[in-house]
Amino acid sequence: MAIKTKIIIALVLVLILLIIIAVPGEQSDGLLGNGNAGGGSGDSAQSVQPPGDAPPVAVREWYFVMLTDVTGMSAEEGVAAAWGFDYGVKAINESGGVRGISVRSATRDTASVAVNAAAEMTAVAEGLGVDGGALLVLGPVLSDEYDAAAQIFTEAHIPAIGHAVGDATLQNYAPYAISSAAEPGGAAGKAVAAWIAGDPGIQKIAMIYNSSIYSINGNAERVKEVIAGEGLSLVGTVETGGDTFDAAGVAETAMGFDADAYYIDLGGDGNRRVAEQLAHLNGDSAPRLIMGSLNVDLSQFLDIAVLSSDKVFFWSEYDPVADGEKRQAFDTAFAAAIGSNHYYNIAVNYCQAARFAQQAIEELGLTGDPEHLTEERDKLAAYLRDCSLVRTPLGDYETSAGRKIAQSRLYRMKDGAFVSVP
Repeated sequence: MAIKTKIIIALVLVLILLIIIAVPGEQSDGLLGNGNAGGGSGDSAQSVQPPGDAPPVAVREWYFVMLTDVTGMSAEEGVAAAWGFDYGVKAINESGGVRGISVRSATRDTASVAVNAAAEMTAVAEGLGVDGGALLVLGPVLSDEYDAAAQIFTEAHIPAIGHAVGDATLQNYAPYAISSAAEPGGAAGKAVAAWIAGDPGIQKIAMIYNSSIYSINGNAERVKEVIAGEGLSLVGTVETGGDTFDAAGVAETAMGFDADAYYIDLGGDGNRRVAEQLAHLNGDSAPRLIMGSLNVDLSQFLDIAVLSSDKVFFWSEYDPVADGEKRQAFDTAFAAAIGSNHYYNIAVNYCQAARFAQQAIEELGLTGDPEHLTEERDKLAAYLRDCSLVRTPLGDYETSAGRKIAQSRLYRMKDGAFVSVP
């Protein structure tokens, strides 16, 4: 009887052990904790069915690894990127994971040092810690750190999604080098070119922009090229150098340039404040304006009647009608977690990158099988480099030669709502 009892106990213990092994591991929210500060993720992953003959997933959980600057001189930028990444992973898991399997996010701190970025990438490539078997890496975020790690991830066949990756790096380390950002200023340039083409009265342009924000500086440089290329005159610029400035003084300086049109890109509520002052100085009639926005939430303008004019245009990379509700949830959470909008676009790009990785794994029917890891990484890299349609709740886009193709949409206000301009 004693022997039978021991046998039964042993069988029960084995059964319990098998159940434990079969349960997927818990999701890690990375170094930053909950990637959804301020509420729910506000969107659900658009799961894609893998090919009918796709083999079953070979892992208990997917690893999405990010290399970013959680500490160091560039921590503000790096933390925003990591927050966007965590937000994307959380949304994926809330909607069922990738091919029905949850994603575990791992964030490695490069501490704003290129040598550290190379060391962390080496650890991922060698499969150290929980990152062994990662199909891809998101980051490093800073260009010098990304370049320092490029040879390492290329030799390991690991696709790495950086931020503003340079053209030379994209070419030299193809197909594994990938940029989550479009060409600097690409969207702004397209918007201003369309604005100019639609109004022959635009001949002399004054620019007002926040020179303390990297992406806005990139916009400004591209817009200057467009103005020159169209044979128009840039009659003056006003650079605020930050978020705190005298809107009336800025508008008065710009009006002194005797321009017939104004380009404004200030971030936050700066566009609204200066646009109101320009309209006031123009006899309470809006002059020709085009305003850029880091943020799809343009609702702050809807109650300013003077800006409901056929002379006033807004541009955005995103659609405030189609993407508005989901992006508003993202914006609210971002504001609660980060506070500043200086690196908002980086957070958006890395949230989209996480969703892009989900789409790629599902459409390719990847398994994560360690025996075929190099082969699957190669397939993933090729897909990420050139994709005709990336679907994300924060906006759709396409990639070519490793870079996101810039998108730009023009809007006007009419009857208290935004109306798309063809």
